[in-house]
Amino acid sequence: MAPKQFSTYEELGAAAGVSKATVHRDIKRPDFPLGDSPWSEEDVEVYIGWRETRRHGNVADEADPLRREMIRKTRGAADLAELKVAREIGDVVSANDMNSMLARIRSVVVLRILQVPASVAPLVIGKDEREATAIIDAALRDAFSDLTATAKDYPAEDAPINMGEVLSGTDAAGEN
Repeated sequence: MAPKQFSTYEELGAAAGVSKATVHRDIKRPDFPLGDSPWSEEDVEVYIGWRETRRHGNVADEADPLRREMIRKTRGAADLAELKVAREIGDVVSANDMNSMLARIRSVVVLRILQVPASVAPLVIGKDEREATAIIDAALRDAFSDLTATAKDYPAEDAPINMGEVLSGTDAAGEN
């Protein structure tokens, strides 16, 4: 029986486990290891090996410890530069900044929740259970709404917190 031959990009791609478009793109590369079609099963193995080497780099380079270290250092520098840019454009914040902001939000919410009984008590006197529940529910939802606020809604860590504003739920302009 004659060895199998592959004469189209589609046949070569199917044998190598890649698409026809991938084969077409690869053939245009100057280091493509195969000649013109038809291709043999042996050519398919060479093609698969060539693609693996391109995907994972030259195995001989990986074996050299100095080369590996240079690659690691270069990748680390690139990652650091990418992180710096992300910080500058505001896509990334430090863990300390995030923890600080979460602590401030938590303290505001706790203060608002602790204020609920004193602020709601006069409102529920003489109300039936359903009305009192609705008033308490609204007050608690208002207190918890601070959890959904964004960081820009909170002052900087070193800015003083106006407890009157926090407890009343208003800002300096008297708005909610």
